[in-house]
Amino acid sequence: MLRVLIRKQLLELFKSFIINPKTGRRRSGWGLLSFVALLMALFAGLGVLFLNTTIGLGSVMVDLGLDWLLLSVMALVAMTMGLFGSVFNTFSSLYLPKDNEFLMSLPISSLKLLFARFIGVYVMSLLYSAWVWIPAVIGYWTLVPLSAASVLCPILMTFVIALVVSVLSCVLGWVVAKIASKAKGHSLVTMVVSLTGIALYYVIYFWAVEKLENLGQNAGEVASFMQQWFRYVSLMGRAAQGDFGAFATVVAVGVALTAVCLWVLSRNYGKLVLQNAHVGRTASKSYTFASTDSGTALLKREFVRFGANPTWMLNCALGLILMPAGAIFALVKAADVQAFMAEAPADAPVMTVLPVVVAGFICMLVSTDDIAAPSVSLEGKNLWIVQTLPVDMREVLLAKERMAVLLNVAAIMPTTIILGIVFGIPANQIVMMLAFVILFACVMTDAALILDISHLNLNWTEEVAVIKSGVSVAVALFGGWILSAAIVAVGIFASPRLGTEITLDIMIAVLVVVSLAMKHWLMPRAAKALSYAG
Repeated sequence: MLRVLIRKQLLELFKSFIINPKTGRRRSGWGLLSFVALLMALFAGLGVLFLNTTIGLGSVMVDLGLDWLLLSVMALVAMTMGLFGSVFNTFSSLYLPKDNEFLMSLPISSLKLLFARFIGVYVMSLLYSAWVWIPAVIGYWTLVPLSAASVLCPILMTFVIALVVSVLSCVLGWVVAKIASKAKGHSLVTMVVSLTGIALYYVIYFWAVEKLENLGQNAGEVASFMQQWFRYVSLMGRAAQGDFGAFATVVAVGVALTAVCLWVLSRNYGKLVLQNAHVGRTASKSYTFASTDSGTALLKREFVRFGANPTWMLNCALGLILMPAGAIFALVKAADVQAFMAEAPADAPVMTVLPVVVAGFICMLVSTDDIAAPSVSLEGKNLWIVQTLPVDMREVLLAKERMAVLLNVAAIMPTTIILGIVFGIPANQIVMMLAFVILFACVMTDAALILDISHLNLNWTEEVAVIKSGVSVAVALFGGWILSAAIVAVGIFASPRLGTEITLDIMIAVLVVVSLAMKHWLMPRAAKALSYAG
């Protein structure tokens, strides 16, 4: 039974590789090859960055005989990447799959079910941490003489690092589930606890990175620091270097932590699953409902769905946190910004270029708010409920669009105004920046909805498959970044020649035309396609 559960978990995890979400059929051999080639190209592109980082650090540290310190630093970076990649979906993967209640009704122990779910978390952690660790190991091999130990141990450490990351992710997921099961604001608590845990982890991480600066000058001090504060990580470095004693210790501790983690989690796994699925007795309450129009009712429905889904909020609304955070950071550094602006050469077109560049930066943050991208697919098997409502499908899509745009506007307005004031941008240009960024949010939201309908996936088992692996989410995110980079390029090259206001006017006009074309040509067709989906 355990083998069947693990196979099922892995098939669900890699379903997007095998099944085309648009057609629901198996990918052709060429389609699968193209998809894998795209992922490998992305892996290689970022891997070069970590490869160069390792070689740059290693050129100093290997000469000083601190190979283990180099590997320890890269192991720490790999663990950070692995935790960042897997932590957002651990809670939903362990406690929120739709088939949890069904599987628990079968004669399957909680430990076996939990272990199968853990394998999925481990595979995700392995993919993300290996993204850093494998290029780092290749860079290390270019700096040292190769031996059986120096080749074999780093390869095996890839799996140990992923194991440690999985344990950290599961612990955080358990804490979130435990708190959420006791709190009324289930999804809000989940989001707050997850973000707090991640924030604390990265505070510690960046504190460590600060201590690890200037390695060449303070190598002995840094080595002592690593051994004192990151003893287990320093053992990882020695194990990867080829120290079999350290390797045995690292593996033993990793396996022991995993065993303890699984045993503790399995003790109340079934209870937490049912509590987080809202199964059990609930107190009777009386409600008073006021009549309203269909558009308002659909909009409220979208807000309720979004607010009740922590995985959706954590993965697709990061910009709602980053935009205010950027504005606050700009206020804190206002004096430094103004001093920098004062030092700019008199003939430099800084103030001509700056409004468009700042608008492009805000658009990049807006791109991380791909709230609409999975919104239709998340309807899942319940799409028929929406289809049977006495409303036009265009109203349903409009409600999804309005929800995403309203959330973005709430963050865009204060962020744009604060950044404009800090950088000394004239008031009329701030208003134009606001209009441009809001239009950008509208266009990206409409494009995300159309993409989601064209690549509709209603046959998911875990919602995280739609939220993290959906084609519409990836295209909306990376496409938004590319467009934001293009906006910055336009600001740099066009603004000095045409002027700031003319450049913004042209860009606003382009977005208005694109937005009208989407609303009057593409959205009606998307609504018609949605009426017959499912």
